[in-house]
Amino acid sequence: MLLHPPGWVHRDIKPVNLGVVSIDPPKAVILDLGQIYRTDSIDSSQAEILPRPGQIGTVMYLAPEMEHKPYNDRVDIFALGIVSHELIYGFHPWRTSVNPWPRDKTSLTHPTLPKFHVTMKKLGACAAESFENLILCMLWWDPDQRISASEALQHSAIVMINTDVTDSEEGPITGKRRRE
Repeated sequence: MLLHPPGWVHRDIKPVNLGVVSIDPPKAVILDLGQIYRTDSIDSSQAEILPRPGQIGTVMYLAPEMEHKPYNDRVDIFALGIVSHELIYGFHPWRTSVNPWPRDKTSLTHPTLPKFHVTMKKLGACAAESFENLILCMLWWDPDQRISASEALQHSAIVMINTDVTDSEEGPITGKRRRE
């Protein structure tokens, strides 16, 4: 969220580029700013960054649009959706070592698309207030339909977590009462 309002796009969100600063209270940071892009617009969702196929990002975390057409900050949301899937389920939803996205999403011969569709169907079966639903919203193929960072922070799964951490007398991880 902090990168996007001032007009920054990271373009390489992946597990090794995320660092946990503290667990109680929960705080994380984004690392490795080597591929970050400063947009001309204060609102990075309005940016149109030109693709540079094979030069930016990490293959397993690329958003579908990133190598084929102008893109914006929603590529970071997509990558964070993949990271979130890995955290919840313990595996990458469509592990691959080559660009997983064909120019034409209707191409039935591309090996990643069936895995993508199975993942989306599985996530789509979950309750609207669930973390799985948030991941679904982060992984939409069309970046215009994909949830924004500010919308993600308002998703009921995140609001519920924030409420639990703020209102509870117990620590969020240990379940023990916090020391005052």
